[in-house]
Amino acid sequence: GVILGRFGSGDGWCGTSHGVLQCVDGYLNELNANLSVIHFNWGLHDIDPHIYRTHISHSQYYANMEKLYLTFKRAAPAATVVF
Repeated sequence: GVILGRFGSGDGWCGTSHGVLQCVDGYLNELNANLSVIHFNWGLHDIDPHIYRTHISHSQYYANMEKLYLTFKRAAPAATVVF
């Protein structure tokens, strides 16, 4: 399965590293398929407080990316995960 583009809009948009952690299980459940490659790129919105009015520290961003990576590996252990 392939997921392209943004998912959701408004308050539920998962464009930040902390937002995607709330959405990732739903994305993976929608796929309902064996994945061989997972490519992800999240977090640039974390550094623009004008969009989300939040600030993510470097350590929190790293922790969020690690959680996201581990979620992908649990969902698709054989998949290659690329950031």
